[in-house]
Amino acid sequence: GQELAGSSAFAQCQVQKVFKAVCFRAPQNQADRTQIATMVSSFKSGGYKLKQVFAESAVYCMGP
Repeated sequence: GQELAGSSAFAQCQVQKVFKAVCFRAPQNQADRTQIATMVSSFKSGGYKLKQVFAESAVYCMGP
């Protein structure tokens, strides 16, 4: 279980699922993919806390 939870694939999958849930769409362009990469790094370095990913997704999807 710990090996799976600590993998990059796990982090990537969880962040993409949250992005789709919050933004109501899949990543569509390079800006979206860059944001997801940033959120994956934050998720991993922040102790795998999904609350932070939800917050970052919401801010990003609100737009300027």
